Amino acid sequence: GRWISGVVEDDRTGMLEASLAALAVDRAELELLRDENLRLRDRLAFQERTRFSVVQATIVLRDAARPTRRFVLDRGADDGVAPGAAVVSGNGLYVGKVVQVTAATSTVAEATAPGEKTATTLLNLTRTIGLSEGDGSALITMRFIPHDQAIAVNDLVVTSGLEDHVPAGLV
Repeated sequence: GRWISGVVEDDRTGMLEASLAALAVDRAELELLRDENLRLRDRLAFQERTRFSVVQATIVLRDAARPTRRFVLDRGADDGVAPGAAVVSGNGLYVGKVVQVTAATSTVAEATAPGEKTATTLLNLTRTIGLSEGDGSALITMRFIPHDQAIAVNDLVVTSGLEDHVPAGLV
């Protein structure tokens, strides 16, 4: 009786393990779909509130050299992408600008790339306008701020909208 009981328990254990594995796969799939859904909702929200035309793109190549801070997207002139176009992530996070375009790809310089300049505004009481410039680190420097402006730690910096292809208000 014990041997038969052991076989039944082994079969049941195997069935439970198979069910557990199937549930784990289903959960992983659900989590990935949930993440994708959140990303798509962010993109849609941004697309609905901007007056600019939006082209969805994927990074296909990233420059391994840290100082350059450039990457290549899978969309180009054939898709309506032009040099100077803003590159945005999620629901309005400014990443950088398109600096070179081919028919099928675009090269982007991140806002933190050395010498990369962006017209920006501080969201302080007077909405101070300046020019942000990357230096190759993870930070940007805002220049040309009048000396009499009240600036505080944690003031947000957003794009000013003073550039042709860069909408205002991108963080």
